[in-house]
Amino acid sequence: MNKGKVIILNGFSSFGKTTLAKAIQNTFDELYIRLSIDDFVSMMPIKIVENDLGNAFYTSQTILLQTIKTLSDAGTNVVVDNVMLTYFETLKQYVECLPLIIYLH
Repeated sequence: MNKGKVIILNGFSSFGKTTLAKAIQNTFDELYIRLSIDDFVSMMPIKIVENDLGNAFYTSQTILLQTIKTLSDAGTNVVVDNVMLTYFETLKQYVECLPLIIYLH
């Protein structure tokens, strides 16, 4: 089975990543599942986010990356709306984990 393509949109809050991700979904004939770091952070218990946002964000990034890898390994294309706070470290993790990345920053 072919691995799914991964498009990563990285940027600050309110830069239009979600709008662009939705446009990508509607432009291509292929199916692209949209994932957002905001969705993963919002899944964390509020007490953890309020007490240690940095750790909650880092944990969410780790879970997001594993979810992207699982979907890609299953042949599903993914477009990711992300904010990489530790830019080079996070990008290195993505490159090591994923077979094909189209990265827009």
